[in-house]
This record gives sequence, C-alpha cells and structure tokens, in this order.
Amino acid sequence: MEMVGKPLLPWQRSVIYDAMGLTAAGKWAAYEVALWVARQNGKGVITETQELFGAYMLREQTIVHSAHLFDTSQKAFNRTVEIIDGSDWLTKRTAKIVRGKGSEAITLTRAAGGGSIEFKARTLHGARGLTGERVTLDEAYALTTGHYQAMSPIMATLPNPQITYTSSPPDDKTGMMPDDALAPSIRLRGLSGADPTLASFEWSPPPGFDINDIEVRYLTNPSLGNPEAVAAGLALIDEEFLERQWRVMSASPRPMAFATEHLGLWPDAAGEQWTVVPRADWEAACDPVMSYPESLAFAVTLSTDRQWATITAAGRQPNGLYSIHQIARQQSTGWVVPRLEQLIEKWNPVAVVIYKSSPAESLAAEAEQAGIELTPINAVEQAAACGAFIDAIAGRPAVDPDTGEMGRDPRNVRHRDQPELTAAIAGARVKRMGMSSTWDPLACSVDITPAIGCSNALWGFMTNQVKPREPLVAWG
Repeated sequence: MEMVGKPLLPWQRSVIYDAMGLTAAGKWAAYEVALWVARQNGKGVITETQELFGAYMLREQTIVHSAHLFDTSQKAFNRTVEIIDGSDWLTKRTAKIVRGKGSEAITLTRAAGGGSIEFKARTLHGARGLTGERVTLDEAYALTTGHYQAMSPIMATLPNPQITYTSSPPDDKTGMMPDDALAPSIRLRGLSGADPTLASFEWSPPPGFDINDIEVRYLTNPSLGNPEAVAAGLALIDEEFLERQWRVMSASPRPMAFATEHLGLWPDAAGEQWTVVPRADWEAACDPVMSYPESLAFAVTLSTDRQWATITAAGRQPNGLYSIHQIARQQSTGWVVPRLEQLIEKWNPVAVVIYKSSPAESLAAEAEQAGIELTPINAVEQAAACGAFIDAIAGRPAVDPDTGEMGRDPRNVRHRDQPELTAAIAGARVKRMGMSSTWDPLACSVDITPAIGCSNALWGFMTNQVKPREPLVAWG
C-alpha cells in the first residue's frame, strides 16, 4: 500500500497483520474478519488493502465488495479507482475499469492473473452473487441472516475464502438494524474471544463512559490526532472537529447521537442478555475444578444456519452434583459422526440425544446409519429439558405448604465457564409452548445451540439408567 501511494496508519497496519494471518497449512487463520469503528476513521482503507493485495498480489480470481446502499458501494469503487489511477504499477496491470451504474468492476490483465474486483449493492435476491475468494460486506449493520444464508452454499465450495464485515453503528441517517441482523451475533462472538476463526476489531466506549471525556474520544477513534497521520497529511479527525460536533449535538434533543456517530456506541445489547438465566446464577454455578463425571450422556446440535455443529455432554459427579460441558464445536458437519464414535468408544454413554425435528436431523440419520443408538427426544420432552435445565442453574428452593419446611435447592448443575457456552446462555431466549417454555433459537442474536445441547444431554442422562464405570481423567 505504501508502494501504490496509500500508506497505512499504525492501527490499520495492526489490523491487516492479524486479519491476513495464515495457518500452518497456508490458509487464512481468520475465515471471518470484523471491523467495528466510528465513522471517518478510515476503515475503508482496510478493505482497499485486502482487495488490492488479493487481486494484484495473490491473484485471487473473484473479489466482491458489497454494501447495503448503492451509493456506498459506488464510493468504495471510486476510492479504489483513484488509488489505481495514482499508481503506474497498478495501472499497468489493469485491463479495464467498468463504470456502468450497478455493474462497477475492475479487471486485471491476463499477465497479472486476470482476476476482478466487483462492486455491488446488496439485496436478498442477489445475495448468491456475493461470492468469491474474498467478500467484503460493508455496512454490516444491515446484513441479515438471509443474506448470509444465500451466500453460504457457494462459499462452502471455495478452498480458501475470507469474509470481511465492516460497519459503524447504525443511526437515523443510515436506518436501524433489521430484525434478523447478523451484526449483533458477530460482535458477541468477537467480544467473547471464543471463535478461533473470527478476527474481530472494535473501538467502542467502555461501560459507564463520560460522553464529554476527551480521553474516551481518543480511545474510540484510532485515527484521532495520530502523529504519523498528521506528519503525512493524512489526519482524518482532529479534536477541534469533534468538539464542534459535540457542541451541536449536546444542545440537540438527542445528545447520545454524538456517541453513536463519533464514539462507536452500538445499540445497547446489555439489556438483551441474560434474560433466561440470570448472570449471577450462571457465575455461581461455575466450578473450574469440578470433578469429572462417573457416567454421562451426549447430545449433538446444529446451528440454524447449519454452519456450526456442537457436541455437548452432561453427567453426574462423585459428589452427586451434575456437570455440563461443551465437548467439541466446529464448522461444517462431516467431522461430527466420526468424533461421536470416538467419544462413545471412550465413554460408553448412557444416551446420545439428537432432536430430529431440528437442523440436526441429517446428523441423526447419519449417526443411525453408522450404528449409533440414539435416545429420541420430541418437542414436549425438549421443553421439559429446557425447564429442568433452567431450574438446575437458576431455580430457588420453595417452602413445603404441608410441613412449612424449606425444600431442597434445585441448583445442582455445574459448568467450567467455557466462553462459547457462556455466550449461548447469555443470549438465550425461550418461547411459550402450552403451559411450559422451550428454547427459541430463531429469536436470538447468537447461536444458542451449545446451551440447547447441554439441556438435551442433561435430559438424556436424567432419563436413562446409569451404567457404572470408572471415571476418566479428562473430557473429550
């Protein structure tokens, strides 16, 4: 980028170093890259770097840059063309630039690999066209689950794809997030640090921040007053500009708009978390050194978008308490049954539970074909499992009306505070089913199937005869 006249700022270099890291096998360590930062910090330079390097150096054949609005996509195209026009090295390797409205594209010469960078507005109908070795999804606050589902089947056929999400928080000008927005779950995965294939970068204010604190402005705007940027004449934001903006917005009916626009404050998701299991109860149930179970049951779940499969377990410890655990969680499904066979051979479980009326139905059929005996569970039983699981974490003892004595404490389940499982519990939702409640994965902004799996595994263990065995020394 320095060679083509677009040197990066220190924070941009840092993001690129991590976003473009490779595994030992030579594939992208990050299947997904997410960048969340307030406007005017230069997040577009990150995607320009990825796209130009991908096309001109790595010779990636198809790179797609999409945005929610046509104008935003067109601006990204114009910025990229400006870089090409300012560099003889890039110009000599560019065969043609298509400027037709809605079909903007940059095509490289055959000698340079013949690849293309295409710029498109994102629609649900056209989402299947948003696929290539490299995909940029700008304005990711407006990205829906439907958009991603339409892209996924084709992305799965590519040997080494990478998806980059970039966005500033939505506001009155851009429009709010759709009901099925994917951004909240992506951000939650990034903040949890639990997904090894997601490289997530976020600049946003800490809880309880002072909106008028100049230090918060520096913390949330990586390009603000950067000495290197000032020296190079590339400074994008300065203190005087932000102060002027604050004076205007602080006097308006909505002063917090300043935090959204200039501090990267996202719509408050804290109130949407821990609505099923209180956080204090989940933390109280944590036991990092809990004993391993004497016997157990397994459950297999598959996320609603069929991208992530999870194997969970539940069992009884020697002290009589029950334990839940996420054994394995990976993308795709081909690994599940072979791993399940290994676990069954090792543990001799009392039950293997797969809910057939769920996305995991195909895995149930594959498991049965492999000779694995499944413990069936239906919708009513899964609702019962949900209620029993919640009681075992967050229930309270009650007074016996006949004796006046306090009954037993139902909180008898322990866990090891695994980040993905904790994120699932925090973001869980339930829905009414007759006189009871059951899990509602479609209402959640995070994949809660690890929680559902633990619930089903605990039900499978509790409803089957325990087979005595010697406890093993480790899970998995």
